[in-house]
Amino acid sequence: MKKILFILIASLLYSCSSVTEKKSELNTEFKKLRSITPENLEFSGKVDIDMNGQSLSLNTDIYSAASDSVLMILKAFMGIPAAKVYADPISFMAYNALENKAFYGEPTKENMVKAMRFGFSYNDMIALLRNEPNFEMDYKINKEGSNENEILYFRYFKDEFIEYIKYNIKDNYITQYQQKSSDNTLLLNVFFEDPRMVGKRNMPHKVTALIPETEGSVKFRFDEIKSIDKFDKGFNFSIPSNVTKIKL
Repeated sequence: MKKILFILIASLLYSCSSVTEKKSELNTEFKKLRSITPENLEFSGKVDIDMNGQSLSLNTDIYSAASDSVLMILKAFMGIPAAKVYADPISFMAYNALENKAFYGEPTKENMVKAMRFGFSYNDMIALLRNEPNFEMDYKINKEGSNENEILYFRYFKDEFIEYIKYNIKDNYITQYQQKSSDNTLLLNVFFEDPRMVGKRNMPHKVTALIPETEGSVKFRFDEIKSIDKFDKGFNFSIPSNVTKIKL
């Protein structure tokens, strides 16, 4: 079994020519989206993983306490625990119950990849899960990729990749997210579909992440996304003493 996975948000691949910079407008849109997203969210459904020619289907429960922390639980047939992932801004732990291994360390993209075969930094993870942009600043508008119904945003992330975010104005949610390298290679393509109202905003209940480099995919199908007033306890968990622990 492959080590866990995680997921992602939305945007389309268009050329970066003909761009208009309207920072105040962009910030207003994203701040509005963040302001109406419930702080505490509970996701329940299934995830289908297709990696390296192998397929796996698991039930999943995910808990997100604003941007403070997140817990993901994966269950195999008959509800047998398969894996758990906990992450906060400074640490993460990924426990694979079936392989009796646990990884822990700083929640960087590099460490998440080592623990889960592919992954994202904690900030990326929260943004993708909650259907919000990673940041509210530094985005530009691609006019050629935008119309009266949708806005295509993009930003350069250092020299590592370009982020694209496609935002549906009417339904008020991010519909597609994409990463491309500086040489125009597609790194990640995530589609968000089946929007349903959760509190005051639409939350996608179908998320499909395509990873061209490995020809892999991760598909979430959430039966329910609920707004929670308050979680009874923290998300962190302990690892059994007989488990192999690997620090990253």
